[in-house]
Amino acid sequence: MNAAVARAAARTASQASRSMHTTAVRQGGHGGDYEYLHAARMYSDQPKSKLTCGAAIFGGVAAALYIPYFAVQFSLKKAGLK
Repeated sequence: MNAAVARAAARTASQASRSMHTTAVRQGGHGGDYEYLHAARMYSDQPKSKLTCGAAIFGGVAAALYIPYFAVQFSLKKAGLK
């Protein structure tokens, strides 16, 4: 009985491996275009000068440092420790 079950399992496994097939390679959304195409307005929202970019970075760093400082000062004031 066990030998018959083993033969049936082996036959099913060999049939499954022989019936496996693959499909063709998928292409991008532009048909055969594999290269990335840049849009004309893609980078129009970026800052144009170093001064603008520097000011934005400085503002972000200043906010990132001031918010925790303000939170600690507020907590100490509310607890009566300052």
